[in-house]
Amino acid sequence: MEALKFGVLAFADYLGRLHCRRQNPSAARKGISVVAYEDNASGTLVFTADGGGSFEHVTLKPEVTIADAEHESAALALHDDAPMVCYIASSCSTPIHHLPTIRIASS
Repeated sequence: MEALKFGVLAFADYLGRLHCRRQNPSAARKGISVVAYEDNASGTLVFTADGGGSFEHVTLKPEVTIADAEHESAALALHDDAPMVCYIASSCSTPIHHLPTIRIASS
């Protein structure tokens, strides 16, 4: 179940960055060609004495590979507002941190 939460958050982040935003510019709308996307999300789960628990925090670590080096800073900037524009992330009470990495595809 914990892995499912990470997967949902990472997929929502993926969609938001690449294309599906309504109010803010996405990679597609800014002309950034994304050739690969991977996320290695992690988090800290704290258990309670009664057997329950909750996530203390979640960290998304998207690794985005883009086609053109001239768009590197714009691609990185797309992650700055991630917590504010993601409907799923803003619905979570768990703090969600982003540590994006932008790579340039080799020619």
